[in-house]
Amino acid sequence: MTFPGVSKAAAAAIASIMERHAEEVEISDYVPAICWAYDSPEPECIPVPCIGAHVRAKIPPHLILNYHGLDVVFDLPGDVLMQHRNSVLDFVDGRFFFREKGLFRLFNPDAD
Repeated sequence: MTFPGVSKAAAAAIASIMERHAEEVEISDYVPAICWAYDSPEPECIPVPCIGAHVRAKIPPHLILNYHGLDVVFDLPGDVLMQHRNSVLDFVDGRFFFREKGLFRLFNPDAD
């Protein structure tokens, strides 16, 4: 299975979200999950990636991926995962979105 990549900016934003909840839960027991937000009362809402968390012990180890020192799991519907398997999750101006890997490298030539 091919999974999308995660940019340094997205990894940093996800880590920041997890840290904000460190007082509420033991964050080491959870792994950030990249999910897909469908529900909105707005009629013209476009589904976008969002961040959740899953209990680490319940996730098969081969599905926990590490990007830039951050463990994450993709919890995307199958069709969405297939659509974005050659993309990179990025974070710009407070928003997560998928960018095609080729375009990501074009605008981020030093990205790894």
